Amino acid sequence: MYAEDYWWYYRDEDDGEDRNAYLRELLAEYEFKGPAEGIIRLVIDQGFDVLSEKQASVFHRHVIRHHFPSDCGRCGTDLTWSNLLYHEHWCAWCHHQRYKDN
Repeated sequence: MYAEDYWWYYRDEDDGEDRNAYLRELLAEYEFKGPAEGIIRLVIDQGFDVLSEKQASVFHRHVIRHHFPSDCGRCGTDLTWSNLLYHEHWCAWCHHQRYKDN
């Protein structure tokens, strides 16, 4: 796997705060097996670039595949880390549309 395989990690222009907050939320909500929990903590502390190829593969297999949809389930727009954290896996516009009448 190469860095370009990890489009999800580099998609936001933020400084990583939303990404790290989302990863902390995952740690609080789910019980990760094997080395995945430690690798998530490493990504939070030091970023994705410090992972070995094997660690990156574990992170992708246990975190990204199961907890990071690539697009909004309603309109198909690419999701950012903040969408995952604050908008229930919908883009901001669809989330707003969903709740504007409630």
